[in-house]
Amino acid sequence: MNDAEIREMLVEALESASVFGLRNNGWTEEFLAGTRDVAFEDLEMDSLGAMELCIAVEVNTGVSVVPDDLTSLSTLGGLVQAIGRGELASGQDEGK
Repeated sequence: MNDAEIREMLVEALESASVFGLRNNGWTEEFLAGTRDVAFEDLEMDSLGAMELCIAVEVNTGVSVVPDDLTSLSTLGGLVQAIGRGELASGQDEGK
């Protein structure tokens, strides 16, 4: 998956998890274009939303991410980069 595909998958996963911070703030198009990074705290995502996002990432990419990794990465852009490299913030490598 390239960065654009990862970004699209993340937007769909957030919407499916009822995390509407990107849409409600008008950031979706900028995030998809790679011109805006968004802190997880700005998404106002609860623990269930974080878990659903992690599951969607693993199902769609094969990269295992846990909610604590989201805290370490701190932004959606950091998550995009970690998925692209196939590694977690904790330094563990996962298969793509």
